[in-house]
Amino acid sequence: MNGKATIAPGAAHFSQLADCPIHPVFIRRVGWTRHEAVLLGPILPDPDADREVDQARIMQEIMSAFSKEVLDHPEQYFWYNKRWVLNPA
Repeated sequence: MNGKATIAPGAAHFSQLADCPIHPVFIRRVGWTRHEAVLLGPILPDPDADREVDQARIMQEIMSAFSKEVLDHPEQYFWYNKRWVLNPA
């Protein structure tokens, strides 16, 4: 979203520990009582990369997917937290 935010790297950390991919999933409302799930391709940990550098890459990929989903479908998005207003540490 063309800004910086402080994001905890927990998802990336567990992906590295378990050596398993992360599959971003988005749920969209398509009617009053219907929804669709959109499963994106895997984000894989790199066992040869520096752990912290790889965590940053993984989290960036997750947030890039999230940003794209929000920008492509803003009517599906509601955020009550001021995450994008805060100054990241």
